[in-house]
Amino acid sequence: MRGIAVSLLILIGLSIAPRTLFAQSIIRGDTVLSGEVIDNDVVMSGDAVQLSGTVKGNAFIIGRDVVVDGDVEGSLFVIGQRVTINGTVGGGAYVIAVSSRLGATASVGQNLYYLGISFVSERGSQVGRDLVGLSLGAVLQGTVGRETRLIAGLLQFVNLFFDFALGPTPTPLVAAVAARAPGLGQIVLPGEVVIDVIGQTVDSSQPPDPAQASPTLDWLMARLREFLPLLIVGLIGYWFLRGRLEQSVVPIRTRPLVALGYGLVGLVLFAAVLVALLLVFFLIFMTGMWIGRTTFWNVAWLFWSIAFPLAALVFSLLMAFFNYGTKAIVSYALMGYLVDRFIPRAGRFRWLLLIVGLVLYVGLRAIPTLGWVIGVLVTAWGIGGAWLAWRARRTMPLIYADATGIGAAVPGMADETTPTD
Repeated sequence: MRGIAVSLLILIGLSIAPRTLFAQSIIRGDTVLSGEVIDNDVVMSGDAVQLSGTVKGNAFIIGRDVVVDGDVEGSLFVIGQRVTINGTVGGGAYVIAVSSRLGATASVGQNLYYLGISFVSERGSQVGRDLVGLSLGAVLQGTVGRETRLIAGLLQFVNLFFDFALGPTPTPLVAAVAARAPGLGQIVLPGEVVIDVIGQTVDSSQPPDPAQASPTLDWLMARLREFLPLLIVGLIGYWFLRGRLEQSVVPIRTRPLVALGYGLVGLVLFAAVLVALLLVFFLIFMTGMWIGRTTFWNVAWLFWSIAFPLAALVFSLLMAFFNYGTKAIVSYALMGYLVDRFIPRAGRFRWLLLIVGLVLYVGLRAIPTLGWVIGVLVTAWGIGGAWLAWRARRTMPLIYADATGIGAAVPGMADETTPTD
C-alpha cells in the first residue's frame, strides 16, 4: 500500500509540474505551421498533431492522429493511433502505431522501423535504406533502397516467435502458404486498417553479397549462435534455480509420455499466451493515449515508461524459458539418465552433463527436417516437465527436516521428489 501511495503522489506531482521542467524551449504543442522553421529538436503531443513546417533537428511526437507533412532533417520518433507521413525525414523514422501510412510524397532518408497493426506505403513513397517491422497487415507499393524485412500477418506474427524456439518450419510444410496470390486473406477494416490473416515475409529483391564465406565456417557460426544463449540460460538455471531444474527433470525421466503429452498441449496454448501478451501491449498503449487526451501527456509518458518495461520483462522471461529453458531441462534430463545408467561415476559433475547435453542437442537440431521435429519434441518435453513439477509443488506436501538435518517426507508424498546428488 505504501508503494501504491508513493506512485500516486509521483503521478500527481508530475501532472501539475511546470512545463519548464519538461524542456519548455522545445515543446511546440500540437502544431507546427507550414512555413515555420525550427532550428532545434521538437517534442509535440496532443489529440491531433500536425507538423507542416521544417524541423532542423529530431522530432518526438505522441498523439492520437499524427500527420507529418513538413520536413524533419533529423530522425522522427512517433507514438500514435494513426500516423501519416507525407513529408521528408532526413534521418530514420521510428513508428509505433495502430495504423501507419507513407503517402505518395513521403521520403525517409535512412531506415524505417514500424511496430503496429497495419502499415501501408503508397506508390511513390521512398525509404532510403531498410524497412523493418512487425505488423498484422501490410500493403507495400513504395520503393525501398535496400532490404524489406517486414513480418506482416496474424499467423506469421505468431510463427516468428515459434521459429526462435523450434527453428524455421521445413520448406515443404509452408510452400503452399508462401505461394498464395498477393492480397489473399487480407481484410480492410474502417480507417484503412489492413489485417492479413495468413501473412507473408517480403524478402529483399537485391542480389546477394558477392563475397561468399566458407560454408563450413557459416555452419559452425550458426551452431555457435544457437549454442551460446542455450548455455547462458542453462547455467543460470543450474546455479540459481537448481532445485526447480531438478524437479522439472523428474517427470521427464519417470513419466516421459505424460510429460510429452502435457507439453504438446502447452505448445498449442502458448500461441494464445503470445496473443494475450500482444493485447496487453496494445492495452498499455491505448491506456496511455487515453491519459494523454485528458492533457496529462507527462503522466502518459511516465505510465508508458513504467508499464512497457514491466510487460517487456514478463514477455522476455517467458520467451527465454520457451526458447532456451525447455532445451536446457530436457538436455540435462536425458544426459543425466544416460550417465547414471552407463557411467555413474561421471555423474558427480552435473554441470558438465548440462553442457554436453546442450552440445548434442545443437548438433541434432542441425539435421535438415529431422532437426525441426527434434526441436518440437524437446520443447514440448521441457514444457511438460516444468508444468508437472510446478503442479507437484502446488499439490504435494512439503518436505520437512528434523532436528538432525535429515529430511523426512510427509506421509503421502508421491515418488516424484527432487533427486539429490
